[in-house]
Amino acid sequence: MPISRRDMLTATTGAVSLAALGDLGMAGAANAAAATPDGAAGKAETNERFLARLLGRDKLFWSPNVQPEGYKSLERILATRPIRRGASVRTFPRKEIGPLTYQDQTRTETLDDFMKLEHVAGIIGIRDGVIRLERYGLGLKPTEHWTSMSMVKSITSTIVGCALHDRLVPSLDVEVARYVGVLKGSAYADVTLRQLLTMTSGIQWDENYMNPQADVNLHYEKVIADRQAGGILAHLATLPRAHPPGTYFHYNTGDTFVIGCLLTAAIGGHLADYFSNRIWSRIGTEQDALFLLESDDGQEVAGSSASATLRDYARFGEFILGGGIAGGRQVLPEGWVVEATKPSAPREDPAGGGYGYQWWTSTDGSFAAQGFAGQTLRIHPANKSVIVILSALPSKEFRPVGEASLTRRANFMRALDAMMGHA
Repeated sequence: MPISRRDMLTATTGAVSLAALGDLGMAGAANAAAATPDGAAGKAETNERFLARLLGRDKLFWSPNVQPEGYKSLERILATRPIRRGASVRTFPRKEIGPLTYQDQTRTETLDDFMKLEHVAGIIGIRDGVIRLERYGLGLKPTEHWTSMSMVKSITSTIVGCALHDRLVPSLDVEVARYVGVLKGSAYADVTLRQLLTMTSGIQWDENYMNPQADVNLHYEKVIADRQAGGILAHLATLPRAHPPGTYFHYNTGDTFVIGCLLTAAIGGHLADYFSNRIWSRIGTEQDALFLLESDDGQEVAGSSASATLRDYARFGEFILGGGIAGGRQVLPEGWVVEATKPSAPREDPAGGGYGYQWWTSTDGSFAAQGFAGQTLRIHPANKSVIVILSALPSKEFRPVGEASLTRRANFMRALDAMMGHA
């Protein structure tokens, strides 16, 4: 019987741990025979780099025995740049809620059930500036990073707000080609920043995570793992237009990568440094965070897999809930949070959900940053609440029959929000 790509990955990653990668590098292991992906003459990969590259290429295909360790250790596999914290830490008062239960599909489930069934590494709930719940699982510690996956798209949107406030970008209607020269003459050239933010670029792009040949895997994840500087833009410049810009919502991580390149040009420096200076170092974060890079010391990947601690994600949520005040100073345009988190993309959803500027919106008035494998930062302005859930949800073939539920998370968060309000 032929061995599938996923079976090969599971077998490989089951046998080679991240700790082993570090041991190989520290021991000065022999160089691999193959040249580095960037083609540097006479330069060969160490075993550590070779194995890390293989792991990184298949990040969206990791099996459950790899996900938890990999999600908290991406800096050991891929290129990253620190987002520096500040000198002071914001602490929150605590008032823990009692035992939590919620209803899902006629079943009564508990907090422990939720953490097990949703493969939760960390959950924190804050209401009125008070921590009401904080729990950890899957070996995650409060001081350890966990990948954001696509939650970082909402951070990137917020950096756009900062750039507008600082007049580094004149408006959301600037066209891509003005800032990203590689895309001049491409289908992206006359797409506006607003259209990128709302995922309405109209560019033909395959975001199917389970298809190894999809753009998001072959021309994004693989490029990042191979640390090929300029590789993502080079591919984006070849893509045709599927719809007129601004007319059709299509989720496209490539769009957010372009936002990051546009911002880098407008800012004239690293996104990590700018984000740190304007927000991260001013909101009382405990730890440095990390931006994923396309290549060594290269372009920040604005659309996926930044890393931070559970509490620091919550601090960013509190910053958004507060309307964009960092260190006692307004750093976002007046009304930006309301504008960015209202449904503005032409997205059809039977449940009424919408999409704003890289934020998912809900009919109950909440909005959320969401990422692959169950990463969620959910903010409910009316309830003055922030909930962060970090997870390692396996793909469906690894989940027991009946475990997955499309309604569980929403029901859990509603119950948690209500209970936090009564605490």
